[in-house]
Amino acid sequence: IDERTLIVPISHAYFVSAALTDVKALVRRAHGVGAYVFLDAYQTIGVLPVDVKALDVDLLVGGSHKWLCGGPGCAFLYVKPELRERFAPLATGWFAHAAPFAFEPPPIRYAERAWRFMGGTPSIPAYYVAREAYKILLEIGVERIRRHNVMLTEHLIARARQAGLSIHSPLDPNARTGFVAVDFPGAEQATRTLIAERFKLDWRPNCGIRIGPHFYNTTDEIDRFVERAAQLQSAHA
Repeated sequence: IDERTLIVPISHAYFVSAALTDVKALVRRAHGVGAYVFLDAYQTIGVLPVDVKALDVDLLVGGSHKWLCGGPGCAFLYVKPELRERFAPLATGWFAHAAPFAFEPPPIRYAERAWRFMGGTPSIPAYYVAREAYKILLEIGVERIRRHNVMLTEHLIARARQAGLSIHSPLDPNARTGFVAVDFPGAEQATRTLIAERFKLDWRPNCGIRIGPHFYNTTDEIDRFVERAAQLQSAHA
């Protein structure tokens, strides 16, 4: 990141480890040389409090299909208000037009404020699904969700280490997002068995099995997973 840098795109958390990025340090460096910061918060929003003003990011993107429980088809973009007029989206649609029903020929006259970043006709059913999910999350509160998640992931790490499973995520809860990567020999094959047995999880290369407990999960569910994973590890050996 130097004087040649225009924009710094970063992930808030890494999908293979759950490790959080030091966003504020990167923002300080980027802004120090006149660069923008674009934060991808898909791996954190909904399980970790995210404050765009405190982070001082210039742009942020997220979506509903992970921790926000809203299903696919609904993404969102934040642009720092004082920067809105500087950007002219190259991928756009009629919702971003200043007069969408005027059906004017190009070049497009962008709408004011956030509307200039809209595309074409949105997926209305996806919006309705996401809205209902957001209502539940806001009622619970992200701070409470975070506390519950930390309790469950700490429990998961302790039980997994007792069972001889490897942890590929930071052990410090302040350094990770809401999931923990658990690994062992034969984990990829074991994942197929676990999913068939209705455990909700996934496997990623150089990561292992990702376990992301949310507000509706319990310690009993964590214990059942660890017990079954240990059995499958033993069977593989």
